[in-house]
Formats: sequence, C-alpha cells, structure tokens
Amino acid sequence: MRNHLFFIFIICLLTIQSGFSTHIVGGEFQLVSLDNNHNYSVLLNVYFDDINGYTGALNSDDVITVAFYDKSSNQLIKTIQLDKVSQNEFVTPQIPLCVANNGDFRTRIQRYIGAVQLSPSIFNKPTGYYMLWERCCRNNHIKNIVAPESTSTAFYLEFNTVNQNGTPLFNTTPKFNKPFGEVACIGRPFAFDFSAT
Repeated sequence: MRNHLFFIFIICLLTIQSGFSTHIVGGEFQLVSLDNNHNYSVLLNVYFDDINGYTGALNSDDVITVAFYDKSSNQLIKTIQLDKVSQNEFVTPQIPLCVANNGDFRTRIQRYIGAVQLSPSIFNKPTGYYMLWERCCRNNHIKNIVAPESTSTAFYLEFNTVNQNGTPLFNTTPKFNKPFGEVACIGRPFAFDFSAT
C-alpha cells in the first residue's frame, strides 16, 4: 500500500509541474490618467511563448488581480482586477536574422485592462507607490536564469503621489512602442528600440 501511495504522489508531482510549464517571455504595465477625478486605466501586456509555451496557461488567466503598495513601507493599499481583452496579436520580427533558421520563435501578446481610482486622500505620500502582479513561469529557453521553468515573472510599475502639498497631480506612465520581436543572434550586431511616448 505504501508503494502505491508513493507512486501516486510522484505522478501528482509530475502533473503539477506540467501545469506550471513555461510560457512568459516578458511584459509591461501602463497607468493612464482618464480625468480630473483621479480615475485611471491600468493596462498590462504579457508576452507569451506561442511555440513552446504551455497552452493551458494561455487560457487560464482571463481575470488577474493586481496589488497596489506603499513604496516606503511595502504595505498593501488595495487590489483591483484586470480583464483579458485580447490575445490574438503577435510580435512580428522586422529583421528575421537568426529567427529565419529557427522556427521555434513566435510571441503572442495578451492584453489586460482594468479601472482604478487613486484617491488623493490615500495615494498622497511623496515616496510614491507601486503596482505588482506575479505569474509563473518563465520561458524555459532562457539561458541566463537558473531553472526559468519554475521562476516567476513580476510585473512591476512605480508611480508618484496623486496629491502633492494639496495640489492634485494627474500623470500617465510612458507608453512603449510595440516590440518588433527582434532577437539577439550570436555573433551578429543587435539593436533594440526602447523609445516611449
């Protein structure tokens, strides 16, 4: 009986590991001011390994919870939910380079959006705040991280107070240009556009 239980335990561990298979390539948050009442849109782009990623993970996060923290104390202030609004867009390499010889590269963009009010009576510390969402797991083709297939990705954005000395502030974070999917090839020059608006 003990041997049977041990065998079932091993099978369960293997099944759990496959449920946390690799898929995340990267992503970014954006916070957009909507009006003078401190209403904001929160946007998140998650880049998904469409070739090697675990397809169950692609459809598992229809709603995610994002947490807001005080930057000076790391105290949780509030949480909000973001809804997945699309996942049918892809990052397309403009200059294929080594990708042309390697058919295992395609990145899908999962887009999330939600709303939040950043009340001036709460979000008024001059040290600022941050928002965070964490998800396992990283792409297992990453070579500069130990065990990327079991390493989470933390999506993180810092933002300033919305009320400084009684003066309301309405800020929008930079919006990065859509990535073109360039990859760094061994022995070849590489450049990447990090510009934002």
